[in-house]
Amino acid sequence: MKTVHLRVEELHDESEAPTVEAVARYAAGVKDVASVRSMNLISVLYDEAMTDLALLLRAFQRAGFHFTVLAGMS
Repeated sequence: MKTVHLRVEELHDESEAPTVEAVARYAAGVKDVASVRSMNLISVLYDEAMTDLALLLRAFQRAGFHFTVLAGMS
């Protein structure tokens, strides 16, 4: 398992935060999602045998969201 911490760029209002979380939760290989909405942060725990960071970021981009990767760790 790996965890990646991301900052959501250009989150227009708080109503978009649940959408970001849903995109992460429904991506293949994602096991858990935690967010700090007030800081536009999201942490994603994923199974690296099923997905990788590039695929996760593409899922977010297809949904119209862009991120800055803050940290990733095992």
